[in-house]
Amino acid sequence: MADLDAEFLARENALMKAWMHADVSALKTQIARGGLILVGSTPPVLLDRPSLVAAAEGGLRLTGFRFDQTTARQYDANVWFSGDVQLELDVGGREWTGHFLITDLWRKGRLRRRWQLVERSLAPLRGDGSFSARLRALQLWR
Repeated sequence: MADLDAEFLARENALMKAWMHADVSALKTQIARGGLILVGSTPPVLLDRPSLVAAAEGGLRLTGFRFDQTTARQYDANVWFSGDVQLELDVGGREWTGHFLITDLWRKGRLRRRWQLVERSLAPLRGDGSFSARLRALQLWR
């Protein structure tokens, strides 16, 4: 399990660096042709792969990131990666920073047998932490 977490954290870091440096070639390699990103704005916005790649060059710039708590779980040829990521974004010239919940679905291709991002959900985390404390109290493994 720890190996899977480390492997996909490395993949996530590579993907985020490609986004941050607007490396179109790397983004196209790492994101599946039918890949989607759901951004938890109000209202939520769905971007397809061509839109996301184009946005990385200007309209949705990533200027910094740091992963905090993350986990990866494999289900057949898919891996769910989720966690808390601190992002510094520039959205059309407006700063959007803070902690975000990221949930990514990675799928191993059938032909080239490489992992690609199929779907990403990205939502800002808000609140005073009181619900987190209450939910943590329910964990049986504490």
